[in-house]
Amino acid sequence: AKEKFPEICKKILILDWDVHHGDGTQQIFYEDPSVLFISIHRFTKDFFPCTGRASEVGKGRGKGYNINIPLEQAGLGNQHYAAVFKHIVIPVAQRFSPDLILISAGFDCVVGDPVGGMNVTPEGLKALTEMLMAPEIQKDGRIVMVLEGGYNTKMVAKAATRCLEALMGHHGPQLDPISIDRENTTDGKFSTTIQNCLRVHSRYWPLKYEIRRSSRRPKKA
Repeated sequence: AKEKFPEICKKILILDWDVHHGDGTQQIFYEDPSVLFISIHRFTKDFFPCTGRASEVGKGRGKGYNINIPLEQAGLGNQHYAAVFKHIVIPVAQRFSPDLILISAGFDCVVGDPVGGMNVTPEGLKALTEMLMAPEIQKDGRIVMVLEGGYNTKMVAKAATRCLEALMGHHGPQLDPISIDRENTTDGKFSTTIQNCLRVHSRYWPLKYEIRRSSRRPKKA
């Protein structure tokens, strides 16, 4: 896209919500500040490809432009992904202001997928797509979805249909993000994961994270 349309595609955002880490895409653009790569994926020692730590932020001029959001548990759904978008994806995308958005649309994160193990609904992915289509992110509507597949063909078809509806302007209900406040969340492990991502990426982007204060009292001199 940058080579064919250099005047209008100077900055590209690639969002990969496939449940597997986008290790190949990361490697290609790891030192390129004109491509912002965001990967939302499962990350456990036994889940392929076992890469994509939050600490992998890019290299050289591309430092800060590689954002990994490693989800350390299965079974996460619409509210969890909505929180990822609210606290990380959307504010970063707004600041980056891409000329083109590419979505690596792997639908193995959808509920019922025998490999992915997540619980995002087709309607949830439609809502996430609509969030990316906001004019505050890409005012010219340049957004492309690339199908990467999934392992439940019926759910892949439903998810793809819902996302196409979003691209065509057929709006659906918005998502209610789960709280990531450690004191109020209903999912402490997820909250810890996202707070860690915020801590890492707030060095490069305007993100807010919860600072944990020690409960220990200072020793008397």
